[in-house]
Amino acid sequence: MLFLAHPLFLIGLAAVAVPVVVHLFDLRRYRKVYFSNVDRLEALQQASRHESQLRRRLLLASRIAVVVFLVLAFANPSIDRGGDTLQPGTTAVSVYIDNSFSMLQQATDGDLLECAKRKAAEVASAYSPGDRFQLLTNRMAGEEFHWLDRDDFLAAVDELTVSPNSVMLSEAVRRQQGFLHDAQVANRRAYVVSDFQRTTSDVACLPDSAFSDAPCTFIPLRAATVDNVYLDTLVFDAPSFRVGDRVVVEVRLRNASGRMLEQVPLYLYADGRRRAQSAVTLAPHGETVVPLHFVVDHGGAVEGCVVTSDSPVTFDDTLFFAFNVARRISVLEIYGNSPNPWLHRLFASDTTLLFRAVSAADGAALLSSAAAGSGYDCVILDEVEQLSSRLVQTLHDYAGRGGSLVVVPPSNADRQQYDALLQPLHAPLLDGWSTGAVQVSGIDFDNMLYRSVFESRPDNSETPRFNGRHRLKNVGSTVSQPLLTLPAGEAVLSVFYSSSQRPCYLFAAPLREEYTDLVAQPLFVPTLYNMALYSCPPQQPYHLVSDDGPPVDLPYSVTSPATLSGIYGAADGAQQGSFTGMPRITATGGRSRLSASNLVSSAGCYRLSTPSSETLSLAFNYQRRESVMEFLSDDELPDYAGRTLTLAAERPVALHAGHASSLSHLCLWTALVMLLAEVLLARGRRNRPAKE
Repeated sequence: MLFLAHPLFLIGLAAVAVPVVVHLFDLRRYRKVYFSNVDRLEALQQASRHESQLRRRLLLASRIAVVVFLVLAFANPSIDRGGDTLQPGTTAVSVYIDNSFSMLQQATDGDLLECAKRKAAEVASAYSPGDRFQLLTNRMAGEEFHWLDRDDFLAAVDELTVSPNSVMLSEAVRRQQGFLHDAQVANRRAYVVSDFQRTTSDVACLPDSAFSDAPCTFIPLRAATVDNVYLDTLVFDAPSFRVGDRVVVEVRLRNASGRMLEQVPLYLYADGRRRAQSAVTLAPHGETVVPLHFVVDHGGAVEGCVVTSDSPVTFDDTLFFAFNVARRISVLEIYGNSPNPWLHRLFASDTTLLFRAVSAADGAALLSSAAAGSGYDCVILDEVEQLSSRLVQTLHDYAGRGGSLVVVPPSNADRQQYDALLQPLHAPLLDGWSTGAVQVSGIDFDNMLYRSVFESRPDNSETPRFNGRHRLKNVGSTVSQPLLTLPAGEAVLSVFYSSSQRPCYLFAAPLREEYTDLVAQPLFVPTLYNMALYSCPPQQPYHLVSDDGPPVDLPYSVTSPATLSGIYGAADGAQQGSFTGMPRITATGGRSRLSASNLVSSAGCYRLSTPSSETLSLAFNYQRRESVMEFLSDDELPDYAGRTLTLAAERPVALHAGHASSLSHLCLWTALVMLLAEVLLARGRRNRPAKE
């Protein structure tokens, strides 16, 4: 079967009219010469008339042939050889199109995604209408796993749009080969159309055996190399905030170009207002972390974004963030002989805290209740001398559900009972009592408990003293970090992490003046207060837009049905788009997790609301895997003889597939022969004497 790879070039056949017009309007001038006897001339003219007409017609034909064969050479006529490489029967053709953000870069004839769609249509045209086709994209959704006829395949290609997801090349090939392996057909072919961005093209994971089920043709699409500056990550300096807190937003900015960039702008917006700005200098392929800060001035949800200015790659110029100002924090003190007056003085007067003190017996009963036990964010076990097995088990269950436990042992603590409590929680164990006044010499300023407390580091005269304390011993299962240490390196306050990975704390001495002056020091307030404040589950500044992303941990318990709506978070605070969905919410250990991977497809802030609880705000951002605009060359693509091929985008698919032969070279040589014939005929005509 004869077909044209580039039929639009046939428009050039209109140029055939030029030699025809020249032939019809022969503008050669004739000159009359009078002779006395013209009989001889009349006989000569009659004899050469037929020869002249034949020469003129041959000249016209050669000129027309030159134009026709030149046009055909550009149109690239080809002959399908069908049975040379394909066995008789149906062919299954799987085409993977990379529709990630990098495919929006401009090529000479449109963006790369449009070029990929045209190439996919060309692939379909190279096979028979009765063959089976499959279109795979970065969504890897269930509807893409079916086989289509050619018309439905072309319709699916035409509807294809860009996706925020990115898929590793090895995963796309693995999916293709798997579907082709299961196809019950005579022939199998795979095509990968992509810009082969280096960050997603893991060719090292593609051995020869990866293409054992079907030969694969790589079609690389190329755009002009572009520089890019992008916002990579964003973190808060604390896990939770209250009204009046100073929020420090640390933004990582990367320069993915080889140029030095100066005065790169950064703007922070929160609740529709510009709250901070900065300008930075970036070295070639460098990065920097920029702190931006603002003050929380209201309760509830806080939504915002950090923005930079960069083009033409813009999808990574904005990082959205959201957090929910901490609601009333519930603190429960379980005391031994009497409540601690210092704890009562600190917590009872704060309206943002709900403080309650109960005895050990009542505390075990209270925490054993599923409804009441999960309602306390922080539990302080204060100087309980006798730990019942029920209380120990209740505290283990509480910590396992994600609760934050603070242990303050009495001076005469039963080491065996406290070992039973502390060891399963991966905490240090009590190893005897020490006396003698010793002053704290070390404070872990990098821990979140103290990170935002000090503007300058205090000297030793301002640190607390301990007159008596338990020695804390680490064992093999201990997962702890000292926060306050004595000169010999002995810890008097440690943070440890239970199986839920939530921070719990262990003091080495009772919180009373006869054992330590910490209770009278300024350090006491931020220490205990931050323990309570940070007992709330940490809020991630944002989550990633992904079709298969992990569930989102919510800051407190939320029950279904819930509604996710948006999209918010623009610099002006206005709603960016209309979206409403019903996410799936699961409850585990008193905490709630939201599955939004099938709902969220655009970056921004979304609001989660239920009839029984306050509205939460969640931020989602695009992945930054596509931000580095570096691509594999053709030589770096897999090259396995007989299994993989690399096809330049300008070459016809049918030729490279091995079942068509190009006639363009034949047309070009024919045009040259016709041009030579035209030159010879024209020269012969000029050498003849002019018509009389």
